[in-house]
Amino acid sequence: MIVNDLTVEQSAAAWPVFRIAPEAHSFPFEYSTDDLAALGTLVALESDDPEGRLGAWAQAFIHGTPQIRSLC
Repeated sequence: MIVNDLTVEQSAAAWPVFRIAPEAHSFPFEYSTDDLAALGTLVALESDDPEGRLGAWAQAFIHGTPQIRSLC
């Protein structure tokens, strides 16, 4: 008879583990006027999302309370 006993301890750094700009803590992101000019049409959705599925998917990656903001 072989008996095996194993203990696993998991740990992780507090979220986030890297520094990000305060405006990037919520989705949709709040862009400065200069950033919006640089991003141009890249901030526009390529297709409609009337059910909000894309927003819900993206929100799953953001920690904290969501804040609704306009991209423009």
